[in-house]
Order: sequence, then structure tokens, then C-alpha cells
Amino acid sequence: MKQIQEVLKKEIPYRWRVQSFSKHKPQATCVAYIDSRDVQDVLDKYCNWSDRYYSVNGMLFCEITIYADGIEYKRSDAGSESNVEAQKGQSSDAFKRAAVKFGIGRFLYSKKMVYLKTDAVKTSNNYPNVVDDNGKKVWDITKHINQFSNTPTQTTQPEPTDKRKWLTESQLNATLKASVEQATTVLNTFKMKKEYRQQIVTKFNLK
Repeated sequence: MKQIQEVLKKEIPYRWRVQSFSKHKPQATCVAYIDSRDVQDVLDKYCNWSDRYYSVNGMLFCEITIYADGIEYKRSDAGSESNVEAQKGQSSDAFKRAAVKFGIGRFLYSKKMVYLKTDAVKTSNNYPNVVDDNGKKVWDITKHINQFSNTPTQTTQPEPTDKRKWLTESQLNATLKASVEQATTVLNTFKMKKEYRQQIVTKFNLK
């Protein structure tokens, strides 16, 4: 079993996907991943195995069993629902998480996130596209990242945290009584609720 686990831990071909879009600038955060079929291929190649699924307190678990040395080695974990196919995504996630406990795909945790340009900032009403340096939509994110895997700009530092202070209600009231110049400064200096920003913009006819 020790020998099996050593080969299960080896890096295998992986892909990239968008994990999230920035709400502050046109940028996508991408992470490396493998899917459940990749995990099955690794298990098929190196060992005899089986899996089963069960529910505990409404959570779906997957248990993977590897047969070696005349012993059944078991690992299990719970999955979370996906945004696309909830039940299927949950079973796939549980399967991959259980496999990680045998070492499959654990190498992914050492991969740094990659930050790519998008054609828009994320809002509640849109779904931005990853674009290249010419502004053209990127259809194959994995291919795009691999083309620039040695380019430092594709693995830039994580998106900086917005350290601006939040505008309080009392500061809002004071701003509404201030000058246009002061109101403009407040808009550029503070983070604030949407309704606060709208009140200031409307009051001083700002764009």
C-alpha cells in the first residue's frame, strides 16, 4: 500500500478554471483542477478499488476503498454542491476529496492561483469573459495559461485588499451638507453602501 500511495501522489495532467471574478477591477482568479474522471483513471491504473456513497445529517459522503496487502484501505469525505448540477457536483466533489486523502490530486494545493484579464468588472447582473492582451475572448483557459506559464505577469501578486474605511451614517449625513468638492473626495476615499453612494451622487448631480 505504501508503494501505491507514492504513485498516487504523483502529479498528473491538470486544467485551469475560473474560481471567481473581481468586483473591483476586470480580473479573474483561476485555479488548477482535475475532474473525477482523472481520479478514476489514476485509481484504475495503479490499484483495485471501489467507491460507495452515503448520507449523514443531509451531507453526502463518498468512501473509496483500495484493496492491497489483503487489506481494505478506506478513506471518506463529504462533498459540496456545485452551482451547475447540485447533486452530481456534490457526489463528484465528495469523490475527489476522498481521493485526496490517498494522495490523488494533492499536488494541486501547491499550485499558485493565476490572475487573468477580463472584459468587465463583476456585478450582480453580468458574467465577465477572460480576454487576452488584445481584448479577445479566451475560449480555452488552460491553453491560454499554459502558453504564458513562464511569464511572470500571469502569476502576479494576489489582488490587493481594499483598505479604505467604510462610510458611517453620520459621515454620510455630514457629506450631504458639504460642498461638491468635499462630496467628491468622500466618494473617492471611502467604501460605502450602494444606497449611500446613490444619495451622494444624486444630491450633487455627480456621475
